Amino acid sequence: MPILRSCSPSSGSTGTMITVILSVPLELEAASLNFFLKFGRHRVQGLASPTVSDGLGSFFYAVGGQAPSHHLTGAEGASVNLTLVITMSTEDTALVMMDLGSFTFNSTRSHGHLAKHTPVSPGSPPPQRDTLLRPCGMELAH
Repeated sequence: MPILRSCSPSSGSTGTMITVILSVPLELEAASLNFFLKFGRHRVQGLASPTVSDGLGSFFYAVGGQAPSHHLTGAEGASVNLTLVITMSTEDTALVMMDLGSFTFNSTRSHGHLAKHTPVSPGSPPPQRDTLLRPCGMELAH
């Protein structure tokens, strides 16, 4: 089961790129999997790419996808549930559905705040537990 390491930003407009960092205990065969970000009722294709390995058996992957138009989500308010969905490439049955929190669509009347984040670039060490990013729209308990 993947572990959510970060998800950012937690707000934006149509076309905002959302980046989710996951760690898994084994190397994924990403070509045989489909990754989606589900904004309310609307799924968008995600692109997964390996980032780093911690050398202790965990592999880190970045999954990116763009926020759709708000009206496609089926949400009445600016905030929509955000979910990561992983399926096999040969079928549409979900292998993993992971709650990422919420994403708030900015408008001229309501502006959200971006989550603080530390970029993870290829070749950099994985984030430490105390510097992990918050899931989209969620606070970590201390």
